Formats: sequence, C-alpha cells, structure tokens
Amino acid sequence: MAGHWARNGPSSEPRTSRAITASQIPDVLRGWRHPEHDAFTPRNAWSLFNAFTSVYREINPHTALRRGEALHGLFDAVVGMS
Repeated sequence: MAGHWARNGPSSEPRTSRAITASQIPDVLRGWRHPEHDAFTPRNAWSLFNAFTSVYREINPHTALRRGEALHGLFDAVVGMS
C-alpha cells in the first residue's frame, strides 16, 4: 500500500472506506510527502498510517474514532489480517 501511494498517489479506497473525507486527501498527502517527524520518513505502512491519523487531530474525537476504525479495517484488509 505505501509503495503504491508513493508511486501513484491516493486511490479511492481510504475515502470510500470512510477513513477520511475527500477534503482531507490533500492533508494526508502533505503528511505523507513531508512527515512531521523523522521516524515517519521511511516509505512504509507505518508512515502512511501516520499521515492518515495526523488529520484526525483536527476533528471531533467521536468522528476520529469511527474513522480510525475504518482505517484499521482498510489496513488489515491490505496486509491480510482480516
């Protein structure tokens, strides 16, 4: 997933899974391309996950929880944990 995003940019899966809204895509991309912390500089799933969750700081905690659950489901499906 992280490699695909690094090469091709976002796909529709995160938006259609309700992990983020369309208006949050630019913020996720910004977090992916310019990580806030050095630990997220490597292009891997952890860095990509952090780019998503960093946008949750700006939203209602209840909404962030639901979107976080959707994001976990998306990542679990991609890595074969579901």
